[in-house]
Amino acid sequence: SFVTLMALAALVIGSGLLLERVRLRDLDEELGVQAKVVMDEIADGTRSELSLSVVDALSTATGSSVAWVYQNGQLMTGDGINAPEPLEPSFFGNLQTMTVSSHVGWRVYSLRRGAMIVQIGRSLEPLERVTLSYWRIGSATAVLAALLAGITITVAVNRVTEPLERLARRVQTLESDAPIPALGLRDEVGALARALEGSLSGLRRTRARETRFLADAAHELRTPVTALLTDLEHHNARTRSSAKDHAILERSTRTARHLRDLASNLLTLSQTERGLELRDVDMFNVAANVVDRIASLAAQKGLEISLDGHPAPAHGDAVALERAIENLIGNAIKFTDSGAVRVTVGSEGNRVQLEVIDTGIGMNADLLETVFAAFERGTETRREGSGLGLAVVKSVVDAHGGTVTLHQNAPHGVRAVVSLPRA
Repeated sequence: SFVTLMALAALVIGSGLLLERVRLRDLDEELGVQAKVVMDEIADGTRSELSLSVVDALSTATGSSVAWVYQNGQLMTGDGINAPEPLEPSFFGNLQTMTVSSHVGWRVYSLRRGAMIVQIGRSLEPLERVTLSYWRIGSATAVLAALLAGITITVAVNRVTEPLERLARRVQTLESDAPIPALGLRDEVGALARALEGSLSGLRRTRARETRFLADAAHELRTPVTALLTDLEHHNARTRSSAKDHAILERSTRTARHLRDLASNLLTLSQTERGLELRDVDMFNVAANVVDRIASLAAQKGLEISLDGHPAPAHGDAVALERAIENLIGNAIKFTDSGAVRVTVGSEGNRVQLEVIDTGIGMNADLLETVFAAFERGTETRREGSGLGLAVVKSVVDAHGGTVTLHQNAPHGVRAVVSLPRA
């Protein structure tokens, strides 16, 4: 509103000055014509008084003028009691033939022809009254227009911002099921509302996945803990024997190992979410560490495990990569009842590739993609596991900018392929 008022004030001032300039120009032209009429009347020097027709010519619809005629500096005739004498004295001291000036509240047109000088003057009071009226009317109009513009702009802004305010209030209640307002608008607000709807839908899906993940994780933790406690309570309540003690301790050991693996996988998932510390690593050495550590599990099942390849430099987090490779090899051992598990590491171009190949029971083709989801165990649920292993593998590989895929390995088993950028 203030800016509008300033703009209108500038417009009023500019137009007022222009109006005054135009009226002065018209007045000067009118005074010039009257001066020539008077000069022509008395130029021959035979008349000392102005004729009635000339006197009438000095009065027009725009105002009445006064005329003063001088010859050799002496006043010959004059009209207008209230006019100063002479009207423009400075004109007498120069050699100009004509001039226009303002003098003591009068507008004066002076014309020289030989020894004759004619000065025609008109009071500027009527022009000043018109200009003053314009200033008053223009200022009042500017203020009124500024108020109307302010009201109009306020209404228009409120009309535009009201949907935005409703959107802002809706955003503050993300958990609410209320619909997003302004979705049907075909303007920027509608586009923003639709974008917000998409974002909220994504947040709901993410929240649902997190809720499900936490519920599944709690279930997976509760089950082995309950089994461990049951075994221990049963063992404490009964008479001990070496065979039963051995069986209970063996189950407890498996349960504890399961809890350890579950906790490790959850910790690795959390680390990949927060961000890993990437350094130069040799994928062959990382895989060798895992094979050495897990070889005893393969030996317990009578499986052969081998590692082939050559040094393959990569940029990654060694601890997270070891956990991912351990999950791949552990899955291969778990689902292989006889045969071998082979691990190869190599590089090709700007990629480092690690493969884990087993001769196990294989996997249905429709599970090769979905099995990477957290707590997805496929159809073989009788074997121990939390369903987090492959989810951890994918999370770690994704955090390193790589890819992981599963393939059917003819005639039996699965081939897991991890591809990472080469350092």
